Amino acid sequence: MSGDALRRSLVNPERDSHGEILIESRVVTSTGHTIESGARVQPPMERYLKRGQVTERQAKAAERLYRAWVTMNGAKIPAPGCVSYSPGGWTVAQITATRGYEHAQRAVGIRLWPLVFHICCLEWSVDRFANECGRNGTSTMEVLRYALDMAADAFGLPEG
Repeated sequence: MSGDALRRSLVNPERDSHGEILIESRVVTSTGHTIESGARVQPPMERYLKRGQVTERQAKAAERLYRAWVTMNGAKIPAPGCVSYSPGGWTVAQITATRGYEHAQRAVGIRLWPLVFHICCLEWSVDRFANECGRNGTSTMEVLRYALDMAADAFGLPEG
């Protein structure tokens, strides 16, 4: 099945118009021909990075926030030192993740945190957040970039 036929069979036109669906080659012959394709929903931050709407540094900050949030909530994300347990039953990885998450939360601030949390952790789109809050999508993206820069500073990510 070609990429276009796969796309038409899996998605509705509304979702596809936002560029949320990625058609990927799963099996490629030695001559470079795709013989099996698959589709997946592209997370918003990945889409914004691909479009150049956020920088690599901002995307890394978003990824760190997401990983910290998932880790502190008990998911098993491979991390060095995650086999030691604290007296409270938390792993060292969960404690470290919680500290990083809370440090970034303080750096971003209470007013911008809901935007960062919904986009980075819950994988809402900027448009969805803007619509839910009665805001302008373009200015919301600008504020998100600013907030992600503050989170990147908190994580100590290098500029450029």
